[in-house]
Amino acid sequence: MKFAERTHLLRWTILQGGLALAYFWTGKLGLELAFMHSHVSPVWPPTGLAMGAILVFGYRVWPAIVLGLFALTMSGVSALPWPAMLAIAFGNAMEAIAGAWCIRTFSGQSNPLFDAKTFLWFLGAGVFVCTTISATIGVASLCVAGAASWETSRQLWWTWWLGDATGALLVTPFVVAVFTSDFRWPPRAKVVEGVIVALTLALICYFVFLDPKATEFRGFSQTLLLMPALAWAAFHFSKLGLSSAVLVVSLVGVWGTANGLGPLAANDANSSLLAAQSSFGLIAGTILLLAALRAQQRRDEKQLRYDQELLRQLIELQEQDRRMVAHDIHDGLMQDLVGAHMLVQSVPIASDAATEDSRVNRIAGLLQKAINEGRRLIREMRPMVLDEQGVIEAIQHLIADFEEHAELVIAFDHDVKFERLEARLEGMIFRMVQESLNNVEKHAKAKYASVRITQDGGQLKIVVRDDGKGFNPAKVSRRRFGLRSIRERARLVGGTVQIESEPGKGTSVIIQLPIVTTLASRSLREESDDSRFD
Repeated sequence: MKFAERTHLLRWTILQGGLALAYFWTGKLGLELAFMHSHVSPVWPPTGLAMGAILVFGYRVWPAIVLGLFALTMSGVSALPWPAMLAIAFGNAMEAIAGAWCIRTFSGQSNPLFDAKTFLWFLGAGVFVCTTISATIGVASLCVAGAASWETSRQLWWTWWLGDATGALLVTPFVVAVFTSDFRWPPRAKVVEGVIVALTLALICYFVFLDPKATEFRGFSQTLLLMPALAWAAFHFSKLGLSSAVLVVSLVGVWGTANGLGPLAANDANSSLLAAQSSFGLIAGTILLLAALRAQQRRDEKQLRYDQELLRQLIELQEQDRRMVAHDIHDGLMQDLVGAHMLVQSVPIASDAATEDSRVNRIAGLLQKAINEGRRLIREMRPMVLDEQGVIEAIQHLIADFEEHAELVIAFDHDVKFERLEARLEGMIFRMVQESLNNVEKHAKAKYASVRITQDGGQLKIVVRDDGKGFNPAKVSRRRFGLRSIRERARLVGGTVQIESEPGKGTSVIIQLPIVTTLASRSLREESDDSRFD
């Protein structure tokens, strides 16, 4: 046998043996609370252990579940017939396999807290539905084998199902988080926050579940004191931290209730534990759903930051390409055209050569037209004045060009305190003004427009107005390229764009930008501590 095969076999054996031992000992703990029947407990963490293991390691771990259950059954106070043991083992393995299969198939994920959709599939299929497999097969096997009476089958089924369901709900997210989390030591502030939340939960658990005086105040409402601290953990801590907190709090509550302490303790121990499990299931379901929603929100925010950074880079590359092409046209093609134009104009023409003179003039006219077109392309791609003198001078040249070819009178006014801004930010401002004036030229049918740029501390306000035909902003698609381009550029630097327009009353484009924020967008500097510890 090759070394790689031996290593794989050793790992497989360790995995199966470790999972079987874990199943056995957690089952032992659960059976310590089996007050109604020696084989039926309202607290059954092995269900969550098995389902979590299958979600992490795959269906190959089912032998460990069967092995652990066999060992647990044989070590019990009363042994069961082999057919009943086989049926119960089959039911326990099938509920874990079916639950994991439903979660993976219908949500496409293996982590119950990945997002709200995955958690709801986990809650509906894994917790509520698939756990009925083990409860139904198990209770029927006990009754058929004579280990339980059919008269108590309903209560046995409810106890079995609730133990499996809460075990799946409380333990599965913890097991998945343990084996899939990329643990990093959190920053000091997060550690302090975690200690405060842990101490808060410890105090609440003591006064609600462990203080002998707590039995004087009976009722489910006392357990709701846990909700604020657990909700805080759901929004601020990792999946591992939250699932650990929920599991530990539930264990403390179960221990206190089993010992006759807390608001859920009653004369009948089994009924007390059923009430405790129902309460913890409701609390855990709510808190874990909040955690799944928060995880989805964090992922969406991270994707949004990534998209913004990608868009920023694309715009930057576009500006670089425009600058390079503009320089190439200016230093290459334009020089040749200007040289050819000057050469044609210097050609001596005889006074009687009217035809040749006409041709030379036509050639000179065509060359001049090509020169003007080249200059226009340079201005639209990347005006030299923008790099050499700044955005204010570039906008003045832009307005002069519009007034020349668009038959449009444009007033320009500015009141700013800066001389130059970061080059990429200047490019953004120029493009937004340029796109706004392009919209005026193409769509507004205006005769007069104005551009006003003012600075108020670290805020820059750009207002582009026209007296054109106007429109209803609510009826214009947000996918319209011109307006969308302005909005996206403003959003990349943390700015906002407001469109004010009415039919027949012109249009105003109001842009507000934080000029102290560079284009190294906050996504690069604000990778929040929370997202690092998801």
